[in-house]
Amino acid sequence: MPEGGEMATRRRVGPAKAGSESEVLEEENGREAGERGLWSVLREDGGSLSVLLVLYTLQGVPMGLSGAIPLLLAGKAAYRSQALFSLASVPFSVKLLWAPIVDSTAFGRFGRRKSWLVPTQALIGAAMVASQGRLDAWMLEANASALTALFFGLYFLCATQDVAVDGWALTMLSPANVGWGPACNSLGQSLGYAASYVGFVALHESGKLSLARFVGLCGWTFLATTLLVALFKPEGAAADAESPTAAYRLALDTLRLRPVRRLCLVLLTCRLGFGAADAATAIKAVEAGLPRESMALLSPALLAASVAFPVLCSRWTTGSRPLDAFVAAVPLRLSLNLATWAVLALVERDPLSTRAFTAFALLALAREFAANLMFVAQMAFFAVVADPRFGGTYMTLLNTVANLGAKWPPSLSLYLLDLAGDRPPFDPFALQLLLATLLGFLWLALFRDPIATLQALPLKAWRLAHPALNGDAPHADPSSRP
Repeated sequence: MPEGGEMATRRRVGPAKAGSESEVLEEENGREAGERGLWSVLREDGGSLSVLLVLYTLQGVPMGLSGAIPLLLAGKAAYRSQALFSLASVPFSVKLLWAPIVDSTAFGRFGRRKSWLVPTQALIGAAMVASQGRLDAWMLEANASALTALFFGLYFLCATQDVAVDGWALTMLSPANVGWGPACNSLGQSLGYAASYVGFVALHESGKLSLARFVGLCGWTFLATTLLVALFKPEGAAADAESPTAAYRLALDTLRLRPVRRLCLVLLTCRLGFGAADAATAIKAVEAGLPRESMALLSPALLAASVAFPVLCSRWTTGSRPLDAFVAAVPLRLSLNLATWAVLALVERDPLSTRAFTAFALLALAREFAANLMFVAQMAFFAVVADPRFGGTYMTLLNTVANLGAKWPPSLSLYLLDLAGDRPPFDPFALQLLLATLLGFLWLALFRDPIATLQALPLKAWRLAHPALNGDAPHADPSSRP
């Protein structure tokens, strides 16, 4: 799945000092959960895991559609319009602004999580159903403003739904199985994204399904699922939540921790070298003459890869050093920048050849694997360092920064491509790939050792000494301050 997606491993424990007995118990519970067989987990929490998987899959649908639309607009919309549409996903990157409210507010006796989950999913479904009559016209006119407004709203609602589902997973699953929540997150978002991007593009290009029809079907699916959850999935009792004010104070004080600030710098800059390739490879391939029908043939392979790669990557990201895989993915992705330039040159010379199609297919699979390796490693590290006493706020903070770091390089790349114009004396995309690759290797030289240092820090360096669980002001561990 694309960068920006979320998952977290969190456990709710009582307040305690860093390094205390509760941290030891947390680690022991984690080992016990890892040793449990899959069948015993399914017997105990199979129904709840199924609900979580469905909710996260629905969450991936608008994300996948937002990836398909730029491809459908290739050749019809200017790069400036593509750059505008790429901003539709911004709400997912700034959900920390309202996440503490979602995490600490309930309406009546409906349940703290369902109070937000049910209305947001209902609004997503209603917006999809209501917009299906205009979508085809917007696509024909390349109306980027209308499309951006619609998907900006969908992303805002999906971001709110994500906060509610992440929090509900902590109480929906039994304590020993809480670690399976992130697996549902990763697999569900991958399935939803693949179905609405890869699957939809394949059906659309074969003439079997229009965008308006697909969006309408998705909208009714959202509404039906929301009704079933509202009626038949009760929300169990949850621990008392902090007040919104205390929750915001926790997030701000966590951000003051020195290791967290350094990690934020890594997350905001680590994708500078991949922005051009992430933003425009598919668009440039279509412009070079690769038929959309040929790209649709990649759908089965990419669909399988988007589900299998996160599972495959987990073998290198489990344990106490997940950032080793994160760092290893950087030179791999940078080398694929040069491969991207070579493949696009091959496509431009003979876009209808089997050789060009095979090269593009291998490139797409390699880029998918490298992106998944980096993403899964990053999320695994978040799960290691996040304080379980207020894990929702902590994880939302780190994921917000990571999403921002994943979004600005592609948007900048598209904007610069638009400024370069159609026929400059040089290939602006090739120049971007070269400069991004050089900047990426420079970043790697500067940040490799600091990342290793961050990974070697003890857990107490990442955690607040006295979280504000009852409205008291939190204080950072002195050893983690500058």
